[in-house]
Amino acid sequence: MAKRIRNYKKWIDELLKRELTKEEWKKLREEHLTQIGFFQHERLIHLLVTLAFAVIAILTLFQCLTADSEPLMGVLFVALMSLLIPYIRHYFLLENEVQYMYEQYDTMVWKEQECIVGTKVWNPEKEKGKEVDQTGKENAGKEKM
Repeated sequence: MAKRIRNYKKWIDELLKRELTKEEWKKLREEHLTQIGFFQHERLIHLLVTLAFAVIAILTLFQCLTADSEPLMGVLFVALMSLLIPYIRHYFLLENEVQYMYEQYDTMVWKEQECIVGTKVWNPEKEKGKEVDQTGKENAGKEKM
């Protein structure tokens, strides 16, 4: 899943650099919403699995700390933690990539409206504190006068 989401993000980034028609932007935006939905579902499932592993790990830790604890509870705790850490990393990957896809979607809306109106309507990069020229490239260190 990590490879798929990264490849999809790069593909969309490449498409965002192109000049497309209003219809092409609309079609791309609709497809992007579908993909966002798939990745949101994956993110939700991984959140639930991660939370379940975290709760079970904490309960196992409490059991390990009691006086009459079985030695196998410690082994179980270590096994749960060895699974929990990759689950947390994967969840954060999904979370960050989906958030990035929201920004890509905003850019698609901006570019689609730009095709309709013929001028810049809204610049999502400007909200991030970046200045962007007419080609969509960031102007590092240049201030607008």
